[in-house]
Amino acid sequence: MSDQDQQMEATNRFITLANEMKVDAVVQAGDMFHIKSPSRTSHGCILKTIDIVKNFKMPFFIVPGNHDMLHDRFDSVMETQPLGVLFKSGAAHMLNGWAEGPGAELPIYGVPWLQEWSDDSVADALEDFYNVALPGLVVTHAPLFPPGQEPLY
Repeated sequence: MSDQDQQMEATNRFITLANEMKVDAVVQAGDMFHIKSPSRTSHGCILKTIDIVKNFKMPFFIVPGNHDMLHDRFDSVMETQPLGVLFKSGAAHMLNGWAEGPGAELPIYGVPWLQEWSDDSVADALEDFYNVALPGLVVTHAPLFPPGQEPLY
């Protein structure tokens, strides 16, 4: 089974589970297509993903990961990448900061892949999160722990 077929199968499984559990939203933490090169992700794969994600009965958010962007450039997501096509289709919504669009009332905050994970870049990425009084869920593509302080799993 190809990587793309495995991705479709896994996506179908968690759609079924999410719909059965009647969750408020689904958040995918990045690397939706895994292969950075748009030429290696077929149009068929993107179209199947759009169809599958449209089967969710709740908002579907994706936090862009490093494999969703070219040369770790966040702007490339919407310029040239397969994930941008998924967002433009309306099937899924980018989570970069507080949730927007369907599900915007949910306190979900996304931090996409950052080229540099320093104390300053993480503080900048979380600035809008800390400026809101209500508690929320932070979903990120990479750890927010200072180097050397990562928890053991």
